[in-house]
Amino acid sequence: MKRKKSSRMMQLRAIKFMTQAAAIGMILVILTVIVDNRVHAHADNNIQKDPDGVESLSTSAPETTPEVPSIIPLHTEPTVIETTTEAAASLEETTTAPETAETETPAPETAPPETAPPETAPPAPPQPTYLGYSDAAIHGLSEAEITAISSQFDGNVRGYGGFEFYKNAQEVQNRLNAAGNVKVLCGQDKVVAFTFQEGWEAGHTGTILDILNSRGVKASFYVTHEYASHNTALVQRMMNEGHVVGNHSYSAPDEGMATRSLVDQMNDALRMQQYMQETFGLTMHGYNFNSGVYSDAAAAMYSQMGYTVIMSSVSYPDFNASEVIDPDSTLQKLEQALMPGTIYAFHTTNVVTSQFLGPLIDYCRAQGYTIVTLP
Repeated sequence: MKRKKSSRMMQLRAIKFMTQAAAIGMILVILTVIVDNRVHAHADNNIQKDPDGVESLSTSAPETTPEVPSIIPLHTEPTVIETTTEAAASLEETTTAPETAETETPAPETAPPETAPPETAPPAPPQPTYLGYSDAAIHGLSEAEITAISSQFDGNVRGYGGFEFYKNAQEVQNRLNAAGNVKVLCGQDKVVAFTFQEGWEAGHTGTILDILNSRGVKASFYVTHEYASHNTALVQRMMNEGHVVGNHSYSAPDEGMATRSLVDQMNDALRMQQYMQETFGLTMHGYNFNSGVYSDAAAAMYSQMGYTVIMSSVSYPDFNASEVIDPDSTLQKLEQALMPGTIYAFHTTNVVTSQFLGPLIDYCRAQGYTIVTLP
């Protein structure tokens, strides 16, 4: 009986021992797992996935571009980069590009150098060679000065121009020499000038400018306010191509500005001068009477205002746009009227002017004449 009891006690002790051993083994297993997990957690930063999605342990820094570059490239489109506070601090510390790097980088190829003129800037227009040019400032006259002119010079209104006007043009020129800078003739040598009186446009001025430019001729265009305000592109083209643009009055009455009082004529000329200065930046130095009429007193007044007064020795009635004029017979008359110092006065309203102008220029040169430009 005692032997059975002793055997049972030994079995119980063995079971207790095994239970304790199992408990100790379990504890060791748990501790091992915890330690292993910490080791793996510490090594996670070196774990990356290959293209097949299988994790592998990397023993060196990845060769791929980091999410946050240490230097931001210049001249690239700005990119929004989301970073942590630590990454931003790292970026600030590792950036090596100096603050002046961008200013030292060459400007884009499309940007012109600072010293170069803008590509859209138009070239400076060629400057005509004036005959009898005066650069005197254009100015108004006092009441006393106008009174003195009226007492010294004839105020009667006269006509000028036409095919036959050259016969007495020298006499008129001699008489008006006392009035100041007045040109009925452009000289006594074999010189000739071409002038155009612009009161309104009929669509032929562009062709006339083409003819002049094709032959290298600079002419003088005297414009009214009516013409300049409705044909700004043509006036600008005249200036750009080196032709003279002068004063042909602001109001241009059909009976002629010379029929008005000297004060009215002066104020009208100053008003036109101001308009051209404000619109085109142009200071006009030549004045041409409209409607083919003038007076000695008016010529003297414009001269004392600073203008070179331009009249003409040869002209013809080409101002009617609808009139049918034979270009051949007109050209023949104009050639016969050519004499030393001739100033031709044309309009651009009748198509005939564009038909005879080229041949007339060629004729003048063939006769040994030099074409000059008047203010």
